[in-house]
Amino acid sequence: MSKRVLILDIDGTLNTFDPTPLVSEAISKGYDKFGPEVWSLFEEPAHDMSIVPHAIPYKHYEEFTKSYDKVVIITSRLTKWRKPTVKWLKKWGFNYDDLYMRLGGTEEISSKDVKRLYVEHLKLRWKIKHFTAIDDDPGVLSLYRECGMLVFEAPTEWEKALTYHRRINTLLRGN
Repeated sequence: MSKRVLILDIDGTLNTFDPTPLVSEAISKGYDKFGPEVWSLFEEPAHDMSIVPHAIPYKHYEEFTKSYDKVVIITSRLTKWRKPTVKWLKKWGFNYDDLYMRLGGTEEISSKDVKRLYVEHLKLRWKIKHFTAIDDDPGVLSLYRECGMLVFEAPTEWEKALTYHRRINTLLRGN
């Protein structure tokens, strides 16, 4: 059976947390870009339930997801932060079919390469007819484009993504 799959990211995409200052801080302190010191900086935000979602995905989540057979969240957050991540997603009403997180031992791999592994897994798991992805990481977005996905860059293209999903939902309803 063919599937329509929507892939979403969390930090900087569904929520307003911008990790760029933490990465800059780590680099200015001489930390290895993917070293343990960098990951320790991300632990507090991963547990912070007060981080708010971007308004468009929060207010229009059903419109984004209803034309898909599966909604998959792929995040570079560490699996050890699964419990607070799931709690945050539930708090804000972001329902999904699968949540893929960075496995322990992959901290030194780029987000693009981590997400490449999950996309390959999804392609093997389901017969995919259509992928749409929304993410804020330029490297990840280029990966998704290489894979032939329709891509929207968060947060700057949330309006464009909403317009697209409204059009698709209308077409799928036959209106």
